[in-house]
Amino acid sequence: MGSLRYCFFEFTQRHTTYRPTNYQQLGPRSIKRSVFDIDHQLATISSQFDLVLAATPTNYNAAFEDFKKSGFQKMPQFFYRPVAVEPAELKRKLYEIKLEQVEDPAMAQLFREQQKGIDRQISMLSDRDTPNFLYGSMQLYGVPSDRHLELAKLVLDIVPSKSKDEQLKESLSAKEFAQVARQEIRFYQERHPDFDFDVELREDVSGVMVSSGNLLINPKSRIPQTRVRAILQHEVGTHVVTFYNGRIQPLQQMASGLVGYDEVQEGLAVLAEYLSGGLTRRRMRMLAARVVAVRMMLAGAPYVDVFRELTQVYRFSNKLAFNLVTRVFRSGGFTKDAVYLRGLIWLLEYLKGGGGIEDLLVGKMPQVHLPLVRELLWRKVLKKPVVVPRYLRESDAGSRFDLIMRGMSLEEFSKSLKLS
Repeated sequence: MGSLRYCFFEFTQRHTTYRPTNYQQLGPRSIKRSVFDIDHQLATISSQFDLVLAATPTNYNAAFEDFKKSGFQKMPQFFYRPVAVEPAELKRKLYEIKLEQVEDPAMAQLFREQQKGIDRQISMLSDRDTPNFLYGSMQLYGVPSDRHLELAKLVLDIVPSKSKDEQLKESLSAKEFAQVARQEIRFYQERHPDFDFDVELREDVSGVMVSSGNLLINPKSRIPQTRVRAILQHEVGTHVVTFYNGRIQPLQQMASGLVGYDEVQEGLAVLAEYLSGGLTRRRMRMLAARVVAVRMMLAGAPYVDVFRELTQVYRFSNKLAFNLVTRVFRSGGFTKDAVYLRGLIWLLEYLKGGGGIEDLLVGKMPQVHLPLVRELLWRKVLKKPVVVPRYLRESDAGSRFDLIMRGMSLEEFSKSLKLS
């Protein structure tokens, strides 16, 4: 029925004076209850695990000390948190979901892709610390193209290897940063009382990350003062805000994320750093180095060789290079880190072409599903974003946003960044 309706829509556009704005105007706009039931079932399964958290070493600080003691010559041993779910049981439940009950063709296709993507994520849980984990990662997150590798190397060439912001003299401890982060969350809570997320100090994470809307911070982290605002807008202003906007949607998977959402989400988060005035050249080099490290890992380079490349060729500090390489090699090989720069590149082109940012805040979705998201907004199945990130309301974001809308290239973008 959906395909016939689309054919009729094309016919009206070409051969009649009737001009419906969307092919769904030729049929019912509402979605049947079965769609929401199946969405709930898929969301329930995907919410039972956090793949990124499961793939993150729990002994990050101790592993660095071991690596240092070896003279940076021997890859350290990493440990991971136990998987709290039974993968085989999750897969059984996943394929018991009756997708054939969905009559809406667009939603049926979306759910089939979700089912396949969740299946891959569950397989990766089982494959941690084995070569198979890398294959699942390549399927789920893709691999850097030659073009993206060239752009990454361009960034590394044009951005100085040393800059003022590498100094940690003016920095916040993890506890101090947690206090600032709680204030940031309270800013949203004052406007939306159900913005009920927490900040936790956790030994079993590296750096700062978001899981299920909560901000997790390694207790030994130190945050440069120059990066505080940017990290808050990356983690809270993007990841937590879109989780909240997704959580209030009728389709629950807009919060947990439609499969493949990471590229848009991380590109948007890096843009948030830029618009808030906190994206530094050092940070840009890190994003580019992740692409180089992923490509080297995929080509078969061992952990220590990639570490040497980053320290000797690209002049990263030992601690920073360790962080970069560990993120790429964790659990057997994780290509996810290449999506940050790839997402930013896509976003610069998207905004230059007149794309709007509001649709990207509805929840967590990949580029391929943007047309469907817009259709569901038009059909009033999805709601417009309730929370707008703080950085978009701040006056200094406007001039930076205008530069991007006029067509700023990645090279111009990188050169425009501040030293500290």
